[in-house]
Amino acid sequence: MAKEENATGSNITDLSAIGGGLIKPVYSQRNMKVYSIQESEIKHISGLNLTATIAFSVGSAFFGFSATIWLEAAFNEKLTDKAQVLVDWGPAAGIVIGVFAFIVGGIALFTRGSILQTIRDESK
Repeated sequence: MAKEENATGSNITDLSAIGGGLIKPVYSQRNMKVYSIQESEIKHISGLNLTATIAFSVGSAFFGFSATIWLEAAFNEKLTDKAQVLVDWGPAAGIVIGVFAFIVGGIALFTRGSILQTIRDESK
């Protein structure tokens, strides 16, 4: 490594002799949009996020339960009467509940999006 002496007399290291990459900071700026939003709107948006998360989780769970029932029934040779009723009606009910939960989650996300769009439109 080559050393040089600067104007103050102290030694500095010539980094170009190392052969590695150097960090060169590039300064930039950007304009950020800041929206004025009420606390009640934040709570409403957060509630809609929670509703969507729970609805999609419940829907996924019921789809999984339905698939599990069908798989278990497919690999069992003989089912009891109660198990046969569960195989006949369980997956169908699980799919209906799952679809309903996904619809509720979709409505929550759509409502959240329309609230955010209203906030953007009303902000100047």
